[in-house]
Amino acid sequence: MNLTTFEYYPRFHEFDSYSIIHHSAYFCWYEEGRVLLLQKLGITQEKLKEENIQIVLQTIRSNFVFPISQRVKVEIVTSADFKNHSKIKFKHSVRCPITKSIYASAEIDAIARDQSGPSLKISNFLNQTNEMERHAS
Repeated sequence: MNLTTFEYYPRFHEFDSYSIIHHSAYFCWYEEGRVLLLQKLGITQEKLKEENIQIVLQTIRSNFVFPISQRVKVEIVTSADFKNHSKIKFKHSVRCPITKSIYASAEIDAIARDQSGPSLKISNFLNQTNEMERHAS
């Protein structure tokens, strides 16, 4: 399944003057989740650079449900739906690792592209990863 989870302790500089996590911090966490998920799928930054592929974000929709007002551990869950060979929909949630209560969620539409436009090579990476997983089983 195209899913990854990591735990994180918010740092002091991510809090605003009201002692809650500033909204901009969430977008950094979403990015970390995207990178970790792609790595898990065998799509590393190095491979993308070699193939001259960029993953370009098109739209970001974030829903802030409940403020994080103290230095508590959070869990960031990221999933991806590869809609076709070049379009990717990432879904993120920031939640309490114990109660699973949601602090924030986001949906991000992205496209894999090279210099000529949308790239079909992203599906090649996924196929290679799936082949390696089948042989490892």
